[in-house]
Amino acid sequence: MTRDQPESPLTLSSSTAGTKERLIAAALSLFQAKGYHGVSISDILDATSLPKGSLYHHFPGGKEELAIAAVTFIADEVDTKLAAEFSKNKRAGAVLLELAHECVLWLRRTDFTQTPLLGLLAASPGESALTQAICTAQKRWLSRFEMALGGTEDAHDKACLALASLEGGISLARMARSSDLLIRSVTLAALHINQRS
Repeated sequence: MTRDQPESPLTLSSSTAGTKERLIAAALSLFQAKGYHGVSISDILDATSLPKGSLYHHFPGGKEELAIAAVTFIADEVDTKLAAEFSKNKRAGAVLLELAHECVLWLRRTDFTQTPLLGLLAASPGESALTQAICTAQKRWLSRFEMALGGTEDAHDKACLALASLEGGISLARMARSSDLLIRSVTLAALHINQRS
């Protein structure tokens, strides 16, 4: 199945995409469904109907470079969403709940076959450029939440709770094939996050 844009919780519409974007879209969807090690270059090429040369033209580093591009796409997309929502002076818990509801739509649209990309890719052991890209994405999102929480003494802990409840809730929802556990876990986290220290 070919998608025009990467399938993610925040991408709700599609548009015409070039070869590079098609490769990222296919890799992103496949990685979220099968994990990094469960996806081969052939799987990605089959999903896009593109020749092998197209992949190596855009991603000379092969699968790892493509995975880094997928992480960068997600990192940018979520960071942009967080920046926009926090610029409206919304409380961190409210933004977290909005993200959870977007994730519910994504999970339903993909029939609960997708799971958080960063967690799947982080399961790959060792220090690599991919590991660094994952750490950078996570730090960006934590920083957004910390800033939104006003730099309070426990802002970092609450930011960690926000991301953990979202990522963990998505995994629980996928296993149960129900969004209930995602919404419940994020709602509890949001209540705690919005409490004054």
